[in-house]
Amino acid sequence: MLKTRFCELFGIELPIMLAGMGTIALADLAAAVSEAGAMGTVALAGFTPEGIHNEIAAARRLTKKPLACNLLIPFLQPGVAEAAAASPVEAVTLFWGAPAEYIEQFKAAGKKVIWQCGSAEEAADAKRAGADMIIAQGIEAGGHVRGPSRHSTWCRVQKTHRRGAGGGHGPHQAVRHGMARRGASRLAHLGL
Repeated sequence: MLKTRFCELFGIELPIMLAGMGTIALADLAAAVSEAGAMGTVALAGFTPEGIHNEIAAARRLTKKPLACNLLIPFLQPGVAEAAAASPVEAVTLFWGAPAEYIEQFKAAGKKVIWQCGSAEEAADAKRAGADMIIAQGIEAGGHVRGPSRHSTWCRVQKTHRRGAGGGHGPHQAVRHGMARRGASRLAHLGL
């Protein structure tokens, strides 16, 4: 079985993470991914604090294995960040905002913080702000919404790595979001 620092960080068997995809990555799918040995992510954009509690509780009824939840900064309503911080998940993924604004709150609650980035500059900012892990997202995974649209995920991963936001530089791990259909692409990323 392939073990990576990502696996070690979360105590999972497979170096795979479910993306926090809108209305798709909810309790059932996230729990199934975690039960399979990877990291399931519950997408919580647009949820109320009560909705967050209910969705995470539903996932926890299906798995005791590590889970993450995903929040989109522009859609946070009052009490949402606090509800996510209090939820029984190991990590919180964040996107579309200033990294420093929320990282401390989640780390203080004992969560690992994963910042989803659309540029190498954003990844460096997230690392400086204390993110535990960086997700490099390119156009194949919707990264066109954050950063120049001409960059593929692989280009973003390489730029993020060169800037020192992931890979072998300290405790940070870089994960790619987006499709890697060929084994060579997967191996190239794992080699960073």
